[in-house]
Formats: sequence, C-alpha cells, structure tokens
Amino acid sequence: MIRAAIVGQKSFHRLSVEMMLKSAPDLKVTASMDMDDEAIQMCAGGEVDVVVILSEAVFTDVALFVKRILKARPGVKIAAILDNMDAENIVRLMRSGVSGVIPMNLENGGMAEALRRVALGDNFIPSHVADDVISRLLRKNKKKIETLTDREYQIFSTLASGKSILEISRDMGISHRTVETHKFKVMKKMGLKNMAELVHTAIREGVVRVQ
Repeated sequence: MIRAAIVGQKSFHRLSVEMMLKSAPDLKVTASMDMDDEAIQMCAGGEVDVVVILSEAVFTDVALFVKRILKARPGVKIAAILDNMDAENIVRLMRSGVSGVIPMNLENGGMAEALRRVALGDNFIPSHVADDVISRLLRKNKKKIETLTDREYQIFSTLASGKSILEISRDMGISHRTVETHKFKVMKKMGLKNMAELVHTAIREGVVRVQ
C-alpha cells in the first residue's frame, strides 16, 4: 500500500485530489494539510511514502518547501500537481527535488499511475512538455530566464501575471522595496527595458498564458 500525504493551501483542491485517488486500491491518503511546519513534521515522522504538493499559483515557494521536506526526511518521494505546466517552472521544481510533475487536469487513472511511478522511484513528466523539460535540464549554456534565482523567477512570473509590487509584497510577506530590488535584478539579467517587454518575454517563454 502506497501512503500519500496531500499538501496545499486550499482545502477544496486537496479534497478534489483525494477524491480522484479514492478509487485506486493500492493508494491511501494518510494526511491532508496546509503547506506549513506541521506538514514538515509529518513527513519527518516517516508516515508517508509520497508527498503530493498542490502548486496553486504561477510559482510559489514550493521549491523552498520541497527542500525543507527533503532536509527533514532525505529520500522521501515528492510529486507536484500543477495548473500551469510551464517548462521552466517544472525544471526548477525538479532541480529542487520533485520527482514527478502532474497536470491538475489529468484524468483519475492517470494521476494514480503517475503517483505509483513516483513512489517506486521513477520520474514523471507529462509527454507534451517532456522534450522541452529534458532539453533545459541537460543544456549547458543557460538561457537568460534560467539565470534567475528562484525568488527572482517568482517575482518575474508574478509581475507578468498582472500583480502590482504592493500586491506581491503583501502576498510574499516582504517589503515593497525588496520586491523592487528583485524586479531591478530581473530586468537587468533579462535585458528588459519596461513591463511590456517583461510580459512579452513571459508569454514567449510560456510562463504566463494568454486567455
């Protein structure tokens, strides 16, 4: 029996995933909780085989949370369920220690099968982004977007999605001056002159989607 813990900030999303996995006879959801210190302690206790993290934004502090889990319990398998299947986001999550990246809209049987593979030690990348993700992981000469730190990438993607500096400051719990500093570094590293170029680059790189 594969024991899975579902971790995410929105309870109705966790419940939705739990219901999807209910029909799998070899998968048992042993915990459903917020992405907080209690979840880290649960993982450290060894009562779970695979941690399923729901990433409910363009990019959040999931990578940092993954590193905390692996520090508390090295070797535990981690899967991330994403709404935005941006290749750069997937690469950053896999480099942080995520073994499988699963689309939020994957049908029930497919999600269960993906978690089985992760629990058994395999990687899982959706076929429609696999080539792009693998090429980025193997590429020696980094693209400009790949030179951003995780925090800078978070600021870049969130600005591109339309949030203001004050909104980002509030959501991330950092000062607006810190956000402005990160923005300055992003613009410099990416060679961008204004917000229009930032948004255009984000769309071109698949970081944000045009509705």
